[in-house]
Amino acid sequence: MNKPHLRHPDFIQEQPWRKWMRNELPGLPFPRQPRNINVQDIDLVMTLYGDCIDRDLYDDGIVRLFEIKQMTGQMSYGQMRLFSILDRLLRAGDPAGKNYGGFYFLHWEPPSRCKLNGRRMTMDELAQFMLGQLEVEPVNPEEAYEKRRQRLF
Repeated sequence: MNKPHLRHPDFIQEQPWRKWMRNELPGLPFPRQPRNINVQDIDLVMTLYGDCIDRDLYDDGIVRLFEIKQMTGQMSYGQMRLFSILDRLLRAGDPAGKNYGGFYFLHWEPPSRCKLNGRRMTMDELAQFMLGQLEVEPVNPEEAYEKRRQRLF
């Protein structure tokens, strides 16, 4: 139970406590009843600050959230729901848009293929984006969540 394992060899390991929360949280009669909890990992939180965004080094900077999948991977319903809530809360907490840079969906297939928010790009373009030198419009996870919800219900 204490040793992490990899669900997919190209991605992060699954820690035992995450597996326990998802599968065996005491008091939950899973799988007989709906669990009504959503346990997700945030793949990447990135903060740009200082020179790369033309701000003082001690400014709070710009925070971006990322979900990362293989080239054909899609976000689950639970991920869309969670990210739509987080995106809405972060936007509300930063109405001027100074510190929250948005949510991004990265499809990644090393060493040379990637898509950011559905846009194919080179690894050099991805590096430019990550360093604040190339602008890409963030995804609105609320829209993706609503489209998926309408298909499901």
